[in-house]
Amino acid sequence: KAISFQGGVNHQLRTVTYAGASELDFNFGVSGEYHFSPYSGARASVDYAHITNTTMHNQDLIDYDFGNVNVSVDYLFDLSTLLAGYTKERQIDVALAMGPVLSSRLSEGYELMNKLSSTSLGAQFSVPVQWHINNNWGISLEPRARMFSKNYANLSYKTNVGKTTKLIDVQLGLKYTF
Repeated sequence: KAISFQGGVNHQLRTVTYAGASELDFNFGVSGEYHFSPYSGARASVDYAHITNTTMHNQDLIDYDFGNVNVSVDYLFDLSTLLAGYTKERQIDVALAMGPVLSSRLSEGYELMNKLSSTSLGAQFSVPVQWHINNNWGISLEPRARMFSKNYANLSYKTNVGKTTKLIDVQLGLKYTF
């Protein structure tokens, strides 16, 4: 069993980037883990992601900000144990995590955002890496990719990569293992 607190930066992948548009935003969250075996476990997370977007509407560039609360559940698979066997003395662990994410928009920074869904279901994939300070404490670094339906964050599908919204982020965290 473990609990983590993390924060980091996020970026929305776009095919169109307007001059002066924000490229990096912030996020922070908390998660709880339970391991079924040395190879696998589950994690539930809640996080907040701030997103700044720029879009074209009626030939005008419009900036808007919004915040999303994301709730996710991941299956965790420990790559370190698979490749090198289980040992309590390991200093660094690497895992794969994947699962669904439900995102709900908190604030509306632009009136046309009412046309967007305020809740979106998506999927996420990440590679959590943890350095164990001691038996209980660890520092984690986690690159993550999330994919949502096209109405998640954009007014126009033309700014999305494909027909979905893709967000990437990196989080740095502190983890306590019970």
